[in-house]
Amino acid sequence: MSKEFNSSNFNFLMCSERSGSNLIVQIMNSHSMICGPSTKHIISPVARNLFRYGDLKRDENWLALLEDICSLINMGFSRWKKVFTVQMLNEMSPERNPGNLLKRMFLAEAKEFGKDIVFIKENRIYEYMSYLLLNFPESKFIFLVRDPRDVALSWKKSINHAGGVVRAARQWQHDQAYYINEYENMNNMGRSFYLSYENLLSSPMATLKELCKFLTVPFDEKVLEFHSNKLTIENSKKDATWENLSKPLMTGNFNKFSSELTKEELLAIEKICKNEMLSLGYELVSSSSELENFSAEDIERIEYREIDKYISQPSETIKEHRDMKSRFYNRWSNINDLKT
Repeated sequence: MSKEFNSSNFNFLMCSERSGSNLIVQIMNSHSMICGPSTKHIISPVARNLFRYGDLKRDENWLALLEDICSLINMGFSRWKKVFTVQMLNEMSPERNPGNLLKRMFLAEAKEFGKDIVFIKENRIYEYMSYLLLNFPESKFIFLVRDPRDVALSWKKSINHAGGVVRAARQWQHDQAYYINEYENMNNMGRSFYLSYENLLSSPMATLKELCKFLTVPFDEKVLEFHSNKLTIENSKKDATWENLSKPLMTGNFNKFSSELTKEELLAIEKICKNEMLSLGYELVSSSSELENFSAEDIERIEYREIDKYISQPSETIKEHRDMKSRFYNRWSNINDLKT
């Protein structure tokens, strides 16, 4: 690892969607030493699709990658203080190393605020964990977990997520099955931290002090003033699902499922997520006999009732961001590039 980079200054969230990830990023962004850039989901499409660009020593392939990175990082989905151009990105990585370029981009944003520690949110990082460990070999990982019943309720209410509680439960279960394994692997090396969303809300000071200790930074009381940050307020207006970022910590914003989900919905979620829930310390509200008698056909019946949610349209901001990310997946260089 080059002396230019201290990869222990990079910290990654491991979490499911609708689990409070944007909240914890903005909380930590308010720390005087930590930059939590508003999510751009920039590492994921790069890590997954580098092979599509072929030999990056070829100018046309390298510039195609830079154009896609630049377009995604600068689009209005969320805003960073640092603005990039293709020329700037080219100058930032004379060795044409995408991993080094990504590191320099995050550090450039951090330096805009006089910081050098970065707290990064990306979705489903278990799918490209090898890329992260290769390019950020000393990074740390924060395993953020939220009760799947509240995740499913939040998913159900969101216009940006296809499907309802069944889709949410299946995604949560799938994510935790991988994240628990990654957490244990990293924990054996002292590089992972378990963060309960419910503990964050009910005991914020104690929870954040423990997180700061793990990140080897002093606790900063300003972290709970995240909602006053001008850039956070601006980004909270980009999408309706982010509006709570401009409000003080909502300490009672959990266990809402008990009054807002039906008995059938709760059975479906607990049937799908039972093993992972118990492993992570979540108590079931359904009895063993209720879960045993609740069949796959019962789950399918609930999912069928949610069919309209599968074809709902996300907000224009989210749609534009997804369309931009699709450019990475639709690139394909000349096949001869892959043979050289």
